[in-house]
Amino acid sequence: MARSAFEAMGFDRARAADMVAVLDEMDRKVMVEVAPLHEMDTPLLENTEFIDTIRKMMPRYEAAVNKQTLKILQHNSKGEEQL
Repeated sequence: MARSAFEAMGFDRARAADMVAVLDEMDRKVMVEVAPLHEMDTPLLENTEFIDTIRKMMPRYEAAVNKQTLKILQHNSKGEEQL
């Protein structure tokens, strides 16, 4: 579904798939890192340690996603760098 959203924004299929892969990788890394903080009996929004940890992590992950996304945008669908 995410790939379709990127395609609807005008990205070709290959680039859209690359963008989705970047987001999927970030999601997996975040989930693995915060999994130990998940408390089954505590509503997610009441688990302040979980929420605080994610808020602290986001600038680092956002910067990494932005960097990878820019690389994707700077290359055409054949992998050639665009000006």
